[in-house]
Amino acid sequence: MKNILAIPPAARSQHAEIFDKLLSGEGAFCLERIVSCGHQSPPGHWYDQGQDEWVLVLEGAARVGYEDGREISLQKGDSLFIPRHVRHRVAYTSAPCVWLAVHGSLRAEY
Repeated sequence: MKNILAIPPAARSQHAEIFDKLLSGEGAFCLERIVSCGHQSPPGHWYDQGQDEWVLVLEGAARVGYEDGREISLQKGDSLFIPRHVRHRVAYTSAPCVWLAVHGSLRAEY
């Protein structure tokens, strides 16, 4: 058993992101928990993933920025679907911020 909301001490002390793979499946499917403590993507760094991603903020708050200048603010309970190859970055996270992320070939139903 694992408490998905537990914050590892390393995340708090190093302002790092901790990635815990929780489930994986056929193809590129992966479910992971991400713990961020004041994390931001480095200036000029953009994620350009070959898989769709769906994120859910379980604790805290975050902002995701897009290459076109848009920013999406997420609070506890908010989710966001990011299609593959849509360039994005983490603009802000609270300390702590706990995310649940699903990667794979996904289809948003909302």
